[in-house]
Amino acid sequence: LAARQWKDAASQQVKLLARRLNEELSKGLGWLRSELGVDLGLKPELIPPWAIVLAACAGLLLMVALWASVCRAVFKKRPAVRPADEGAGIKQSVSKPVKSDEPKKKKKKAEKARQQNPHCQPCC
Repeated sequence: LAARQWKDAASQQVKLLARRLNEELSKGLGWLRSELGVDLGLKPELIPPWAIVLAACAGLLLMVALWASVCRAVFKKRPAVRPADEGAGIKQSVSKPVKSDEPKKKKKKAEKARQQNPHCQPCC
């Protein structure tokens, strides 16, 4: 007797949910038609209630999956540096100052050239 009452209550809740979703679908389609001029050709009263509930559950599941992936991307921790990567990091840090020293050397050479020949003026 309790199982039958439980099934009846669940069935009523599903029917209520399907009816509300059907009303919201009708409102949304009406809004699309009135505001944007888009007619999808759907008639909510002809769509079976199980299809509406299934589509709503699938949409909710998709939204949760997107939210989880965004949160994962935002709060993703950086991977720990491995011992093999440390050598590469040292090589990169050594190569960077070498690049910054090259323009300084060129400037020093240009200054020496100007000091040796004060009559020569740069054209640019």
